[in-house]
Amino acid sequence: MRDRTEKGGGTYLNEYFNLALILHGKIEYLEEIKKYIIKNYVENRYIKLIKPTYSKENLHLLDELEWYDFKKFKEEVIIEKKDGEVKEYNFACILRGEITYLGEIKTYISQKYGSKLVKIVSSTYSKGKTYIVEESEWELYKSHVKGFNHGPDPVFLEQQNVIKNVRAVALVVSAREHGNCYDFAEFMLKRFETAGVETELVNFFDYSITPCQHCNYECVQEFDPRKRVNAECPIQDDVKTIWEKTWDADVLLLFVPTYGGLPPALWVAFTQRVQGFSKKVPAEAKESVVSAVVLASPHWSSTAERTSSIMADEVKNMGKIVAGFEVINNAGFETENLFGRLIKEEEIKRRLEFLADRILK
Repeated sequence: MRDRTEKGGGTYLNEYFNLALILHGKIEYLEEIKKYIIKNYVENRYIKLIKPTYSKENLHLLDELEWYDFKKFKEEVIIEKKDGEVKEYNFACILRGEITYLGEIKTYISQKYGSKLVKIVSSTYSKGKTYIVEESEWELYKSHVKGFNHGPDPVFLEQQNVIKNVRAVALVVSAREHGNCYDFAEFMLKRFETAGVETELVNFFDYSITPCQHCNYECVQEFDPRKRVNAECPIQDDVKTIWEKTWDADVLLLFVPTYGGLPPALWVAFTQRVQGFSKKVPAEAKESVVSAVVLASPHWSSTAERTSSIMADEVKNMGKIVAGFEVINNAGFETENLFGRLIKEEEIKRRLEFLADRILK
């Protein structure tokens, strides 16, 4: 095992992740593994062991959004537990710590026990919360959702009969890899998926977006009496790729935070660069729908209202049908707004659900 004082191989290795494990095997082997993790990692404070669970049933892992719907269902329904004699059990737990230690534990289990003694049924890394449920609970929940007895509102489910071949693209315009805008986008897209909509989340964090620079106005050379014809933008990055995704979308969702009282520089660079490609916009792109969710808080910036105003103009001038425009005061909730998870707030979920339903309608 790696010494705690050793430097990691980079920032990524030192970041904290959650590893959700489901193991299947004889109870004595599962107990050995649990004791090994506690002795070598938990007691040395390398990782945290969260909710270790033994069960005769198969176990399933849910992310935070799935758990939100499942929890509401579970509060309304009495679920009977399966019983009976079994020789092997399932063991699930959530391990939180540096990814190096989490990887060591997975390797130890595989090498010491192999798939014949202990099978790793599932192992999922994430930065978000993961929840463990038993098969009887999960199967009953799925059957009720399939029968429309639970889950999304009836008004929302009506859309499933009419939505075909529809594609929704969400742009997350944030400098962070996984912040509030990402959570909001993921939440709304999952609601769309329930209605049969094809979805894609475009996280600006994952793309190269460069502002206008080091050029000769290639995009407006048609106004130069010596040239009269525009040339290709000399910047080689992902801006055109992202714009093409928006043109191909039937529904475009924008999730935009406020930085220094204004939309992020990423958004400004992205929109300014479109003039280099505007001649290539397909005509049918004008018939699609656009909606925006803007995070703007007067508690954090005296000019936060500019973000809402600027984005309102941006949305109106996209030439699309504006189906919704939601402004969320991100500092107006009990959840800490910079590093907390605002998606936990019931009011925000309600507003995002309303916006999703309004768009589909």
